[in-house]
Amino acid sequence: MKLFSPSCCGFFDTSIVDLAIPDDAREVTPEHYDALFAAQAQGFDIVADAAGNPVARQRASAPFSVLAERHLETTRKTRDTILNRLAGIGFAALANGDSASVEAISAARLRLLDITTCAGVLAADDLDALRLAIADEYARIAATLPEEAQRAFTENLQ
Repeated sequence: MKLFSPSCCGFFDTSIVDLAIPDDAREVTPEHYDALFAAQAQGFDIVADAAGNPVARQRASAPFSVLAERHLETTRKTRDTILNRLAGIGFAALANGDSASVEAISAARLRLLDITTCAGVLAADDLDALRLAIADEYARIAATLPEEAQRAFTENLQ
C-alpha cells in the first residue's frame, strides 16, 4: 500500500519493513498514485492540497528575466565563437588584399558585440520574442558579409 505524508510531501510504501512512516500519512489508491506520477512526468509537481492530500500542480516557470539571462549567456558564447571565426577570415582577407571583405567583417564584428543589447533584444518581453530578435539580428549581420564570412554564422547557428 502507498501512503502520502503532507508533512514530508513524500510517499511511503508499507511493504518496506522497518520504515518510519509519519503519523500524518494517508493511503493513496494505486490509480491516484499512477496519475500523480504521470502528471509529474509531464512537468507537474506533486504537492499537498489544503486537506493534506497529494495533488498535481503546474510547475511555476522561472521569471522572464531569469530565462532571458540564460538565453543571453548562450548567445554570448555563440557570438564569441562567431567573432573568432570572423577574425580568422578577416586576417586572411587582409593578407589577400581584400579590403572590402576586411571592412565588412570589421563592421559585422562591431555589430556582433552589441547583439545582446540591440533594440529588438531590449524590446523583447518573452522568450520567443527574444529568440526571434536575436535570430533576426544574426541574419541582418550575416547578410552584410561575403559568402565565406557568412559561413561563420551558418556553421555556428544550427
